[in-house]
Amino acid sequence: MSSSQQPLRQSGIYRNLPSFDPSIKNLKAIVCGATGISGFHCIRALLDTPRWSKIYALSRSPLSDEILSFLTEEQRSRIQHVSVDLSSSGEQIAKSFKDAGVEADYVFYYAYLLLHRRPSTQHRQERHGPQHRGRLNRGQVSNARTLD
Repeated sequence: MSSSQQPLRQSGIYRNLPSFDPSIKNLKAIVCGATGISGFHCIRALLDTPRWSKIYALSRSPLSDEILSFLTEEQRSRIQHVSVDLSSSGEQIAKSFKDAGVEADYVFYYAYLLLHRRPSTQHRQERHGPQHRGRLNRGQVSNARTLD
């Protein structure tokens, strides 16, 4: 049965979420960035329905007791925290998943991942040569701030 034949539902901050056939159960989800505001609200919305038997909450640190107090004991029993640093290598992330026994049907990504730092103005000048110095220094002349 498709979601078009089911009524829309609300859950916390989320509106007009699809409803699905209640016979679809025992799904497992990974929520990346589980300790952030969007990731945690996603977890709450998933736990509102019985179709999700396991939620893998991915983050560097576990969900705090304060955050968990918003959930019922039954909802907490369906969450498993997986400590993982998403900026580490793929092999390390895979090992974390394997060690935790992660098996998921869906992934919800709410993590913030800073991949690299922008090079400094001096580094850009050295890399691109004198022809770019005037353009790169304009920010300094006009008192604009640069990210160094």
